Amino acid sequence: MRTLATTVLLAIALTFPLTAFPQVGSLWEDKPLLDRSGRKALASDWRAQFAKLDAQVASLSPTQQAWIAKEYEDEIRNAGNRYTRRALAAMESLEYQLYIAKPRLTEINRLLVALSESAVPDQKTEIALWTQLAYQLADKSLWQAVENLVQRKAIDRKVNGFESYYFENHVLRGQMILGRFALPYLQGLLPQ
Repeated sequence: MRTLATTVLLAIALTFPLTAFPQVGSLWEDKPLLDRSGRKALASDWRAQFAKLDAQVASLSPTQQAWIAKEYEDEIRNAGNRYTRRALAAMESLEYQLYIAKPRLTEINRLLVALSESAVPDQKTEIALWTQLAYQLADKSLWQAVENLVQRKAIDRKVNGFESYYFENHVLRGQMILGRFALPYLQGLLPQ
């Protein structure tokens, strides 16, 4: 039995052609749909880019984690799940930017490892992983933290081949995943 989300995606896929995403379609419209080996190669390329980015983003020390817990998490919880001046001040810190970026990059890397190395059991599982990746790429808080880390010169300005508009460029990647992998899969057009 199909879930509501699958039914909605299928309806969208059958209603709109692959060029429904003109920004992405214009980049990929003259290229054939990628088969599994092509998608695996793309995941490997992106994995190398994200591994480089992840290596630049430091993990929080136990002291930094305790500080974030006190100044941000506990502060919001103790205020009835509301932001306070103290919590907002903590959000301006380097520690907060690392707190936001590192776990999200870890998740993206986990997905890219699965897509590039693992023996994905079937196309449905593969497309579920790609769709999760598209969702992660559209996380604005991640790209705001990355932008902040670039401005602080904590990481290189060139991120995954882009020197600006990190959020917008990664959203386009996510749209490409949906337009070139997920929708064709739902339409039964995605090569094995």
